[in-house]
Amino acid sequence: NVPVFNGIEKVKETKKQATLTRKERLLNLEKAFGVTDRKSVKGKKFVIVDDVTTTGATAETVAKRLKKAGAEKVFLITVASLPPKDKY
Repeated sequence: NVPVFNGIEKVKETKKQATLTRKERLLNLEKAFGVTDRKSVKGKKFVIVDDVTTTGATAETVAKRLKKAGAEKVFLITVASLPPKDKY
């Protein structure tokens, strides 16, 4: 009985992340996501569920958008993580 929030959308096409460093990934994803329903975000806590986290750039970008829209807290749960090539 956990509600699922579907109010995040990709609003900008981006390069494939696989070959990019963490810094390049963050720049690539800048302004790539938008919150479609800000009223549903304000004051709430969110959990981002990711199957694999490499650099965390996508989750960080989405979390920043949620916080900017008024989310109280944002957490990340990931099933697997891989060390990035640039060893941030």
